[in-house]
This record gives sequence, C-alpha cells and structure tokens, in this order.
Amino acid sequence: PEDKEALFDLKKTYEDEDDPLRRTGKPFGGFVRDIQRRFPKYASDFRDALNAQCIPAAIFIYFAALSPAITFGGLLGEKTDGLIGVSELIISTAIHGVLFCL
Repeated sequence: PEDKEALFDLKKTYEDEDDPLRRTGKPFGGFVRDIQRRFPKYASDFRDALNAQCIPAAIFIYFAALSPAITFGGLLGEKTDGLIGVSELIISTAIHGVLFCL
C-alpha cells in the first residue's frame, strides 16, 4: 500500500510539472514552456507535412482560401472605386489567418 501511495504522489508531481495550464508567474511563461515541451516533436511535424497525402491537401486549402479573396477583392474594388482591391484583401486574409492560428 505504501508503494502505491508513493507512485501516486510521484505521478501527481509529474502531472503538475507537465500541466500546460499551470501558471508560471512570468510574462509569456506558459508560451515558453509550451515551446520547450513541443520542441522535440517539431521535426516529426515537418516530416509528416511532406507526406504525399498532405502536400495536395495543403495546395487545395491554399487555393480554397485564395479564391474567395480574389472574388470578393474584385467586387470590393468596384464598390470602393479601387481603394480596397484584391491585393489588400489577400494581405488582410493572410494576416487574419496567421492571427487565427496563434
């Protein structure tokens, strides 16, 4: 019984140290801890992205996100007399996509 309690305490201590929602008390401390925790897996993530099934899917998503920006950018360019056009809408779509990912 004592060994089980010791293992439970050790497991609880490990879980507390690895808890991604635990406050660090430092600015961006959770972000830094998350990067340190995920860093060993980054190489695998990039290797998996070069899979033969992932590349066509990424190209499809790229054009699926780009086509409405081009369409609505053209319409917006007509309605605003060229003040806001395709290039501005593509840039704003890219910025919003990056912000959404974060």
